[in-house]
Amino acid sequence: LAFRGGYDEDVGTPRPKRTRDVEHATTMADVDAREGAEDATDRRRRALRRAEAMKLKRYQHDGHRRRIPGTGAPFPLRAKTEALGVECPGLGLYFASLPLYVAVLVLLGLLATYNVVNNYRADNFSHTYQLRDMDEGKHTCQRDYAVANFVLRGTLGNFCDDVETSDPFYCPATCTARPQSTPCVEQEDEQGDPCHASPPCGGDRQTCCCDMELDRTKTKTPNNAQYWIMYASLCVYCAWLVLLFHVEKRKAARYRASLVSPVDYTVLVQTRSKRKRQPNNRNLYEFFSHYGPVANATLVLQLGKLLEKAKRLHELEIQHQEAASAIRERSACWRYQRHGIEKLARRILKMKERLDREEAVPLLCKGMAFVSFDQEYHANNCIWDHRITFWESILVHLGRMEKPGAKYEGQPLEVTQAPDPSDFRWENSDVTKASLLRRRLLSFGVVGLIIAGGSVGQFYLESWGTDIRLEINEGFREGSGYDDSMPLYGLSFVSGLVVVIVNMVATWAAIRLTPYERWLTKTAEESWLAVKLSLAYLLNAAIMPMLAANRRPESIYASGGLAELAVFVQVLNAFMPDLYSIVQPDTRLYQELRWRWISTQEKMNELFEPDKFKLSVHYASTVKTLGLAYLYAPILPIGYYIGVIGLCFTYCVDRYVALRLTRMPWRLEDQIGKYTRTSLWLLAPLQFILAHFVYRFKDQSGWPLIFWLGIATWAATGALYLGGAFGVARDRGLEDSGTHGLKYDHATHDLVLTWEALVKEKTAAGGLDGLTDFERIVVSHNDLYTPPLPATLPQQLTKSVIAHYQPNKVVYPQNETLLPGQRPETGGPHSRPVPVGDHSEVIEEL
Repeated sequence: LAFRGGYDEDVGTPRPKRTRDVEHATTMADVDAREGAEDATDRRRRALRRAEAMKLKRYQHDGHRRRIPGTGAPFPLRAKTEALGVECPGLGLYFASLPLYVAVLVLLGLLATYNVVNNYRADNFSHTYQLRDMDEGKHTCQRDYAVANFVLRGTLGNFCDDVETSDPFYCPATCTARPQSTPCVEQEDEQGDPCHASPPCGGDRQTCCCDMELDRTKTKTPNNAQYWIMYASLCVYCAWLVLLFHVEKRKAARYRASLVSPVDYTVLVQTRSKRKRQPNNRNLYEFFSHYGPVANATLVLQLGKLLEKAKRLHELEIQHQEAASAIRERSACWRYQRHGIEKLARRILKMKERLDREEAVPLLCKGMAFVSFDQEYHANNCIWDHRITFWESILVHLGRMEKPGAKYEGQPLEVTQAPDPSDFRWENSDVTKASLLRRRLLSFGVVGLIIAGGSVGQFYLESWGTDIRLEINEGFREGSGYDDSMPLYGLSFVSGLVVVIVNMVATWAAIRLTPYERWLTKTAEESWLAVKLSLAYLLNAAIMPMLAANRRPESIYASGGLAELAVFVQVLNAFMPDLYSIVQPDTRLYQELRWRWISTQEKMNELFEPDKFKLSVHYASTVKTLGLAYLYAPILPIGYYIGVIGLCFTYCVDRYVALRLTRMPWRLEDQIGKYTRTSLWLLAPLQFILAHFVYRFKDQSGWPLIFWLGIATWAATGALYLGGAFGVARDRGLEDSGTHGLKYDHATHDLVLTWEALVKEKTAAGGLDGLTDFERIVVSHNDLYTPPLPATLPQQLTKSVIAHYQPNKVVYPQNETLLPGQRPETGGPHSRPVPVGDHSEVIEEL
């Protein structure tokens, strides 16, 4: 069947572009048939070789910065981020931003050094308390249980100045004996020790005891400079965010200019119209020619359900083939297997009948199109004409102004830079907004339920820790000698481990639910997955433990309390997920147990196919490490040092995982970084809010002024950012992507490298072992935004889709007449072709 394919999701490279003259393109299945995969060992060997070919490779480029097939080689582990950004902009931006995350934690840690030193100097945790008996006599009593460790002495609790958060069992305290009708002589020891006669009250002991109260005469007050250090940290943090915006904006533009692709010439046009109509590309050419010569314009057909059914049919056929092969090789349960094969055959037949009925349904489109201009300059004209700022968008939503730009058939347009052809999800182009909202709310709800289940466990563990802490004290008072605090440390470790496990379960669920949300592009899918996971991680690892501890504020700085838990949470969350990503115990075990029982090459390929490097998960993990250090910093300033070590470890591990263990990620844009920066921007006021209400800073002298000053500083920075100040807004309509006037037909000229030529070349060089999956297919630049059409689609339907997406052979000339509402600087004389430089050598090479 003739079709023009999109990008191969397996290898992230252009899928073979079939024409009427080429009935069949070589695939991995054909190679396996030629080479004769006879047993499971051979199939496993070929699957492993295919998996190796899927990993990120460094390619050479031609005279106009286009990838040359057959030149792929693994990246060295110390490869520059610029080289990574050329092959995958999203990956390059991630590794370029990680050192900046480390830098800001180093700066914040240096500022917090003053707080750490002052906390250790306070040294106000007391190993004794004063007993005041009924005769107004005072006695000094010794505490034999562990009062403070290295972590607690570095917190603000070491000052023991706050009534709510200072535990009298750890701070200087006075214990007043309760009046008794009879003397409590039976509790005195041989020396008549009054401390044993009147131990602190608690639990079942309500008589012959004393009431413990904080001794306010021995408390110390923190220096107000410590609170001003927090404000200085907020200012540094906001300034760092601006720097991060600038760096990622500049690098994203540089990566975009490093390669010439259809993205540079194409815009994605959307309207709010819900009316479905017959496709008519002619009107598109006429409308958008007012911005410049149009090379190609196509309305997006509503093919989502058809593509889903065809994909499901293909999966059923693979299952049928695997079952049929298995029954031939191992027939111990042949009757049960034959019943399963017959059931699969019936399902395949029913699915084919459904697809055949779709041939009679006319193809429709609804409010979405791809328009490719002959030069990048004219695509920028179109984007600039419909450009709208953040504040203008608010006025448009409020009905106070009309959306700028010319209207198409009376409808305002939303014009953006088109996503990469491999980035667009054609199967999601016909989902209604109501269905999208329902799906996404359900997905967020499931992740929220997982976090809620984890929070129940955290509340229970916190209550258990409080009971253990009281039992330790009561055991000492009863003379049991139980003065070991190891159970509390163990409980804090278990609590931190629960946080990590809940985060991993939430990650697993979110990744599998994200395709169900039906995002239009993989970039949007990954971006919102990063946001969802970032919120889930911080909610589970920071907010929930704080809320659990807030029920008993005196336990924040106690042994086994929130401050100690924060250390375990930070350490475990910083190192355990990275170690798991390297070892991958579940995946390796499943592969080892399963591969001997697989009968087809496709299933073997699926088993050993490496996971994609999930940029969204790694971005969220980075936000989690930085966020935990930043949110816990008011009570645990040494958390910044833990964060620095954790991010350095993450950088090294992620480099190895991305370049050696996982396959090439999607060619994503910089949108993930944009959403991540928004999450980081929200952390700044959250730290002050938690310090004010959860850590009980609100009663400290000098803090209210700093609190409101910090909130005002953050709000002002945010308003300037949203308004496009500081130059942080990236305007794709004003960027030069490096085409330098090169025209669309020259930049997207096909580079066809056939299988037969590669076989001859590789055979002469010594065999086929060096052949990559990228070289096993007919390689061509995908010069059109066309849906990948599975071979399971009906033939007539396939031909209709091909006819609709057939490229225009002649460039549609510009119309210099301005449209109603069109900005003068985007049309008229500006729609004329711009002078082209001397590209004769490049064109001749092509």
